[in-house]
Amino acid sequence: MKVSFVLGIDCSTQSVTLEVRDVETFHVVDCVSNPLPATHPPVSEQNPETWWDSLVKGMHLLHARGLEVRKIGAISVAGQCHGLVPLDRECTVIRPAKLWNDTTSALEAEMLIETYGKEFWVEKVGFVPNAAHTVSKLLWLARHEVDTLERISKILLPHDYLTYRLTGQFVTDRSEASGTGYFDGLRNVYLFDLVSDVISNAFGKEGKGIPSRSWHDVFPDVLEPSEAVGSISPEAAVELGLASDVIVAVGGGDQHLGAVGIGLDDGDMCFSIGTSGVTFSSSPTPVRDYSGDVDGVCNATGGWLPLTCTLNSTKVTDTVAKWLGVSVQELGNLAESMSVSCNTPLLVPFFDGERSPSIPNATGLLEGLTNGTTREDLAFTAFEGVVMGLYAGSRKIRALGSGINGVNVAVGGGAKSDVYCQLLADFMGEPVSRLELTEATARGACVQALAVMTGDSIDAVRARVRPTISSTFTPKAERGRSDRFSRYLDMVASRKANCR
Repeated sequence: MKVSFVLGIDCSTQSVTLEVRDVETFHVVDCVSNPLPATHPPVSEQNPETWWDSLVKGMHLLHARGLEVRKIGAISVAGQCHGLVPLDRECTVIRPAKLWNDTTSALEAEMLIETYGKEFWVEKVGFVPNAAHTVSKLLWLARHEVDTLERISKILLPHDYLTYRLTGQFVTDRSEASGTGYFDGLRNVYLFDLVSDVISNAFGKEGKGIPSRSWHDVFPDVLEPSEAVGSISPEAAVELGLASDVIVAVGGGDQHLGAVGIGLDDGDMCFSIGTSGVTFSSSPTPVRDYSGDVDGVCNATGGWLPLTCTLNSTKVTDTVAKWLGVSVQELGNLAESMSVSCNTPLLVPFFDGERSPSIPNATGLLEGLTNGTTREDLAFTAFEGVVMGLYAGSRKIRALGSGINGVNVAVGGGAKSDVYCQLLADFMGEPVSRLELTEATARGACVQALAVMTGDSIDAVRARVRPTISSTFTPKAERGRSDRFSRYLDMVASRKANCR
């Protein structure tokens, strides 16, 4: 049967999205999305089986809608980063996966910094660990669930788990491995001795009660960006209704393949506005931030992806819309209808704690309420608070001298809002473009799948199918915008001081 399509899968925090594209035109043929159980930090966990169930459901829906799914020739999976998926010797999930936005390992992250120092971590893995990173979650297991730790045979990341269910192979890619906190992206090797030392420290100097084990066979093999894992397993092919010779690519992290999907070039800046608010760029050389604000992780094409990530993005505007009893669209209309003044309140929206800056126990702070405060004011502060977190990230990345002088693009569900995009342009003082695409991450997975299927490089395919710009937002000069950001930074400093 002639191959006609590639399939890109995005396993995010909120849903599993399947996007099918034509191999000749790269046009979207069909796209389905199934929701996942909602999570609420500080404890943010999901059963990995729900990811697979959503994938199976999506494939059956595509078939029911008339798609000839047996004409799919290659698959790539992108996934939410950092989540710890523990498997036993029978390859059964031992406990729910602790996700990237689970902040229960905040103390463990502090212990890692106190034991080794910030500079050590930046030199070894490219960033200072916080509660998001897998290494802090592993230490949490060692300190709180020793029985779980002893049963672990494999530790996977979310996208690794779906790749395993598709192929039966334990593999990951460089972009995902680099966000764990136990992988050296410069040398492309796991730091097994570091993991052993971290676990030993959890049990004290005498090592009493420490599980005796080697970590060399626990983590998945790291493949090259354009490398195929192999063909789909017979069991998965039957369950999903696919042909037996479908090629499965190595996949990658959601933001990393999102960068591929939007055609991000070195020096460009991207604002990904979804459950998380991620600001990232692309660099041909490693980026190191010893303050711990910017993660110097690997990208999905062989380079580097300096990024900052906030826990509080579109959930903020969702929440404020509920407070006001309006839809998110109506919230945007309220925000657009008002003019900023010195009396406009200011919001630091740390509703779920915060990752960047690292204040996992933080709460939100609303300043400047008066008898004259309006619904429009509150709507505006919700959008503005999210944008200021993204803008702060861009300033931190640029301050590292990463050669960020390209275009600014906004993607994700929040980028569909003119309010978000316009405010980004206003704060940046530069144009911000919205692209002609629906799902950047799933699109990037399709790019990788097509590259693996054709034997081309990811960069070559990425350049050939680069999305077009649908609209560009130019800055509007509004007096007091810089003053508001200065006030925001002061309020963030207050959160740091009072929410430890």
